[in-house]
Amino acid sequence: MKTKEQTKIESDDRAVAIYHLVYEHEGFEDTAQILFNLVKQTQQKHPEKKRNLYLDIEGHIDDDGVFDTTCLNCKTSF
Repeated sequence: MKTKEQTKIESDDRAVAIYHLVYEHEGFEDTAQILFNLVKQTQQKHPEKKRNLYLDIEGHIDDDGVFDTTCLNCKTSF
């Protein structure tokens, strides 16, 4: 079984792609710190280049079938 990497930074001529897999056990503070560090690394390696953030989210769905507060905060904050 192939597993996804938790984080990844890839660059081409146009932009840098930042990827993070948000695990079910991650809270907002954990995810925010990871994303902050990824953006910081990206800026250091690829200064001023356009950045695209991609998130895959495991769990974090409330009883109504929508993202919980943790994921909504991440989506709106980043």
